[in-house]
Amino acid sequence: MDRNEQASLEAKTLLAAIERLDAKISTLASRNLEDPYESKETKDLNAAMAKACAEYPPIIPNRKNSYFQDDYADLDVIMDKIRPVLSKYGLTLAQRTFVNNDGITMLHSRVFHSTGQWMETRARVIPSKNDPRTGSSLLGFIKRDQAKSILNITVSADVNDDDAELEMAQSRQILAKGTAINKDYKQSKDSGTTITKEQLEELEYELGTYDDIAEMLMDAYRIQSLADLPKNKYRVAITKAREIKEARKKGAQL
Repeated sequence: MDRNEQASLEAKTLLAAIERLDAKISTLASRNLEDPYESKETKDLNAAMAKACAEYPPIIPNRKNSYFQDDYADLDVIMDKIRPVLSKYGLTLAQRTFVNNDGITMLHSRVFHSTGQWMETRARVIPSKNDPRTGSSLLGFIKRDQAKSILNITVSADVNDDDAELEMAQSRQILAKGTAINKDYKQSKDSGTTITKEQLEELEYELGTYDDIAEMLMDAYRIQSLADLPKNKYRVAITKAREIKEARKKGAQL
């Protein structure tokens, strides 16, 4: 094969690669357009929601968190109180889980109106431990949180409505100790791109059964799951996890 034939073959190969990439981009763009968070029309839905919210009865906490000893209203009590109001104005809430293309379980909470109009919210469901009980517990928490959010529900003396006290407490500890995994981290400038599926799998493999180290990382970077870790913090996080594991091994050998 002479140089001209070689150049022609390389050009054809490059063109084919570009065409495949263009097709993939078009597919992703089309998928985003076909996967909206609300119906094209929401006028009737919005009007019904406005009326329903005005008639919600007071919701009082009915349970206590066994660890923090905080009072809270569970999802059953919340829905039992507001379901008649929703029904009155042709509204209903549906909550379903889906697995996306990255293998991550997503919870979709969708409010339907009798006209067919709808709106929804979504959240990742990534438990810290890979067992049914932990997964079910986290799913229940997210379902309640999403229901309150999308239906504009408030609970009397809600422990989560604490003027960001918990977040400030974490910040105070970071400033006081100065020894956190990432004490100078500012979420706003690093939260754009999260780690890839492959990086997540590598990090989870590295952490293994060290659930406390995983929690340390999530606290340090102010994220709810390892999948939300900023991509440009991946190398720092996995290196720190290895250092902590190594330090513990040395300590156990002494």
